[in-house]
Amino acid sequence: MATLNAAGPADRFGSNMKKVIRTLNLAFAVVLVYALAALPSPVAAADVAVSIAVTDRVDPGETFTAGVIIENVIDFDAGNYDIIYDPTVIVVDNISDGLVGTTPIPVSRWNYESAQGRITIFNNVVNYPGVSGSGYLAEIHFRAVGAAGTSSTIAFTGEHVLGDKNAQQITVASWTNATVQIASGSTTTTTTTTTPGSGGGGGGGGGGGDNTPIINYLDAQGRLSLDVEANSADGKVTLTLPRGTVVKNRIGGLVSSISIRPFSDAGTSPELPEFAMPVGRYYVLGPAGATFTPAITLTFEYNPAETGDESSLVIFRWNETGQAWEPLVCRIDAGGNTISTDIDHFSIYAVMATNHPAAFTVSDLAISPAEVVAGKALNVSVLVTNTGDLKGDYEVTLLVDGEPAGNKLVTLTGHESQTVTFYPSVAAGTRVIKIGDLTATLEVLPAETAAPGLTEAAFIVSDLTVTPARAATGDPVVVSVRVKNTGDLAGSYEDTLFVDGAPARTRLVTVAGHAEQTVSFSTTAGDAGTKSIKIGDLSSTFEVIPAAPSTAEPALADFTVSNLAVTPAEVNAGSPVAITALVTNKTGQTLSTEIILKINGITASSQKVTLAAESGQTVTFNIVRDAAGLYIARIGDSTANFQVIAGPATIHWSMVLIILCVVLAIGAVLRFTVFARKKAD
Repeated sequence: MATLNAAGPADRFGSNMKKVIRTLNLAFAVVLVYALAALPSPVAAADVAVSIAVTDRVDPGETFTAGVIIENVIDFDAGNYDIIYDPTVIVVDNISDGLVGTTPIPVSRWNYESAQGRITIFNNVVNYPGVSGSGYLAEIHFRAVGAAGTSSTIAFTGEHVLGDKNAQQITVASWTNATVQIASGSTTTTTTTTTPGSGGGGGGGGGGGDNTPIINYLDAQGRLSLDVEANSADGKVTLTLPRGTVVKNRIGGLVSSISIRPFSDAGTSPELPEFAMPVGRYYVLGPAGATFTPAITLTFEYNPAETGDESSLVIFRWNETGQAWEPLVCRIDAGGNTISTDIDHFSIYAVMATNHPAAFTVSDLAISPAEVVAGKALNVSVLVTNTGDLKGDYEVTLLVDGEPAGNKLVTLTGHESQTVTFYPSVAAGTRVIKIGDLTATLEVLPAETAAPGLTEAAFIVSDLTVTPARAATGDPVVVSVRVKNTGDLAGSYEDTLFVDGAPARTRLVTVAGHAEQTVSFSTTAGDAGTKSIKIGDLSSTFEVIPAAPSTAEPALADFTVSNLAVTPAEVNAGSPVAITALVTNKTGQTLSTEIILKINGITASSQKVTLAAESGQTVTFNIVRDAAGLYIARIGDSTANFQVIAGPATIHWSMVLIILCVVLAIGAVLRFTVFARKKAD
């Protein structure tokens, strides 16, 4: 008899469970594939970028700093890279350490091929398990040696590689170069190229010029741990930096060394101030843009045999923004032959002897002839001397018996003298002649009787002319008349020019018998309006119109830019930052100018402001940047940094859907299991 084995409840449960699991696995796979397909690509970390940051222009002989900027690096540990430049335009003086966040990035060594214009920089972070963030890897201290108008590219080349704490190469999205020009009003141009990282790098030592190293005495905040004294190679200039001084470069980083060098390019020296002459050489303090808090002491030695009056010595600083020399408050040690001042930033400095403005003395009053006859011209002269250093004008006035009898305007350069002569005709009697503080008394005899048949001098004034008839305010106007002597004897005639009823000029002329002479006066057009002219009985008018306003746009040199600030200093990508600066009109008139904001060397925005004389205004720019990274804002020569970081994390709804599907699937399996067991039982 055949036996039929029927499946029991447990077998049926196991078979059903296998089918359910296969079905659920298939459903889960379908849901997972769908969800992954709907999931957006993950947001990658911000690209690592390395670039050269440098000022867009420098003056011949100026020292300046180029920063090797790095952005968005993660776990940086070491690196090396080659940089090339034109050695006929700029030369390297030194290279100093970098800073990412608050972590120093040491330059362990660097190679210098000066003739080829090539440097290789090696970074190696010690005592830190990888450094992340944005900042700069190194600072290259250059000096401009080329002529105005030349330029040099500062560019990455050859082998350049960065490594992380796990000895893995860091992928760099771009290496950005820059160009610096030795000229005024130039702009920076950059090119970006993405190159694969390359390995390796040679050995070599460090380098530097005539510098005083300070990097080993600075903490991470740039504060000196001891007193430092720096001297120029010729021993004429000394910088004294007290312990605790905070030293920063132009982009807020650490300064490796400071330099004091003579300004060698005399052909492009800044124009001298009006009232001063240099004593000794100009000196360039570097690196350019370095700042000190509190101020440090700058001391010059001088040779008293070369300076004359030591009290006239002043230290001047070249203001690059205003393109002018600024006198500083100084302390003179006559016993030690030194002059000192306090400075809070580097520039070009020089000792100058201030020139004295024009000042005049009047001496040597002389009168001829010895016997004076009424009606005849006198010869009255004085010696006028300019005792100052500068050119100036002086008006000499002759008084006869206390009344004006003539005046002359003389122009003399410093320490120049000139004899000024008048030819008055005076009446008989005792006369008092006075010029300045000098006085003389003389007796004038009665006039002689004309010889028979000869007539005394008699004058006719005619032909009054005014040129031009219409002049702008400040323009010269020439007034002329003809003076004719109708007598037989020579005689003197005094012409006085009246403008709007007031005496403006007086001239005494001597004319021979039956001769005539043109007498001219020069005056300056004053306020707008119709002006009356009168000489003797002749009168005329001329028209004065307002001077045409200047159409030239005032240069930013007429303004100062200060208190540049960025708020907040750190912001999420896509959020605005407010960039503010105080713009001040330095001049004595109302001016307008365009304030240009540059971000990383590129013009981002501009505003036109109009400011009254010697007034200021705060300008505000609202800027948004979507890409994370370090940004440098610049208005004029003022800079400030701000950091843009990645925005808040995004909720990935597709991932939420996947998790929900998995939870529902597991719940369905558990529920089916419980139901099947109950049914089997």
